Amino acid sequence: MIGSNSGIIRPTGLKVLFMSYPDSLIPLQATLSVRPDTLRLLVEMAQEMNATIAEVLSAIAEDAVADLEPPKLGQDVVIPFQCSTADLIAVQHRAARDSS
Repeated sequence: MIGSNSGIIRPTGLKVLFMSYPDSLIPLQATLSVRPDTLRLLVEMAQEMNATIAEVLSAIAEDAVADLEPPKLGQDVVIPFQCSTADLIAVQHRAARDSS
């Protein structure tokens, strides 16, 4: 287990989130940093598609993960709010040791 119990989200919390939006779009707010030339291209794409930049970014994100399998979260999966570099290294070492 990484981190303390106070900073851990159990997979059941994720299931509740996704169950609240069956077969629909889940609103996700994000702050992106892009180069000026990238922003210009996104604006051009949005104008050509008669869409907003948010709709273009949503389409790009959906397309990027279209062929990926969703992760199968078991009851033993723990997703921490935060962890240190030392925590990540320890998990990597355990995973390497367990796979050999």
